[in-house]
Amino acid sequence: MRTLLIIICAFLFANCQGDSKTDEVTGILMEVEPSQAELDEIALEQQPQTIQDFFAVGTNIIGNDFCYDYSSISQLILYGNDSTDEWRRFEVSENYLTAYHKECNVLLEFMTFELGGEKKAFVCQTNRENQQFDYLSWNSKTDRWIKVNRYPQPSLTDYFNILEWSDEQLVHDYGSDNVYINPKTTGVTFVFSKNAMLLNMGEKQQLEFTQTPDYYYELSTNETELTLNQVPIHPNEQVISSYIIACSILESPGEVFSTQYETLLSEIADESIGHQMTRYGANDSKVYFPTDTIELSDALLNEPVDAF
Repeated sequence: MRTLLIIICAFLFANCQGDSKTDEVTGILMEVEPSQAELDEIALEQQPQTIQDFFAVGTNIIGNDFCYDYSSISQLILYGNDSTDEWRRFEVSENYLTAYHKECNVLLEFMTFELGGEKKAFVCQTNRENQQFDYLSWNSKTDRWIKVNRYPQPSLTDYFNILEWSDEQLVHDYGSDNVYINPKTTGVTFVFSKNAMLLNMGEKQQLEFTQTPDYYYELSTNETELTLNQVPIHPNEQVISSYIIACSILESPGEVFSTQYETLLSEIADESIGHQMTRYGANDSKVYFPTDTIELSDALLNEPVDAF
């Protein structure tokens, strides 16, 4: 009897040991790798605040009309993977992010700022034919952005000093304007697009409209609320049709090149010449003036050097 009891105990002990080993094996097999969403969340925590703020913009705000694809743009910004043919290039600064989709020719801009102690943002999407501009406010309860529908903006006729009734109707029916985010001034510029209006009118009606805009508008974020300021395009009837553009290979131009630029500006101070300093490739190789857009992509065909 004693012998049987010992055998039974030994059998039970062996089974317990066997169960323990099985549990250990099962635990290893049940180990689950983190999902892509979890990896993105971990990678996002290591990014600057501007990038974290950008990815808090919901896809319902971004929309579906400008080739936005979260998978592609997150691979580019969070991991530096630009091997796809979609979102290929982006830039980020203290409060500004821009990304470019070559195939769709989409420029995506995002800029944050504070207004009256609250966190705000602008997001702008532009392609060859359309543009979507949104004003956002931060919701601290959900840690997400919400769209603000009301903000100061000019009406299409506000770009003109005087319009005949017939011209006013044409502006209402066919007029178009463009919005440009300016990270240097933390503001926004509204510009009437006569070229877009003529395209909207078609060949039969183009000759009916000969007016040119008299103003552009600056939306300032420097006060406790957004302020829309009217700016004359041709102050004192001085028409600017010539431009000097300084192209730097560095985001912060060197001292010698900056001195050359300042010296040149002092020499043309009395002339009606527009001027601006930019970096090669910035803003999709475009330089924006109130009445014109200058394309610099041809300059990138050669090896870039500091030049005017």
